[in-house]
Amino acid sequence: KTPDLAAEMVRPPAWQVLLEGERTRFQVEVRNTGAITWTEDAIQFVIDPGPLAVGEAVPLQAGPVAPGATAIFSATLPAFRDPGVQGVQISWRITHPAEDFPGPPIRLRAVVLPAELRDQRSALEQAVAEWSVQSPQEVETRAIEWLAQRVPTLTPTPPALTAALPAE
Repeated sequence: KTPDLAAEMVRPPAWQVLLEGERTRFQVEVRNTGAITWTEDAIQFVIDPGPLAVGEAVPLQAGPVAPGATAIFSATLPAFRDPGVQGVQISWRITHPAEDFPGPPIRLRAVVLPAELRDQRSALEQAVAEWSVQSPQEVETRAIEWLAQRVPTLTPTPPALTAALPAE
């Protein structure tokens, strides 16, 4: 029997290019794999407390969402603290008055530019979009190299970033 409340990630958050101090945009597409239709008054996407969130409840914006259909949830989260290649694992769940469905962790990743590289943002956004299509597993490495060429004194990756985040 199909559970009443279930979901799967269809499209996780894309890589972002942010300026130092800029808040982080979060958007995911989730498929309703349960037996009940999601409605605006009963369903929320909840981002559990963590490094960038204090427990954010994102209401369903466009419903109802029948079993098999998808919904997009988006929120604005606090800024990453430092320039460089940043990432955080986000725990989430779909809530309904009768039950919760916890989803697998999501990786939210960003290249945070220092203020002096503001004018190069659009070029980096285009490069990150291309890298994401050509070789998604190499985006982090390429972004680190890109930053190191422009700001040699910047430590583009916090220690143990790669080890702290699960592989996709």
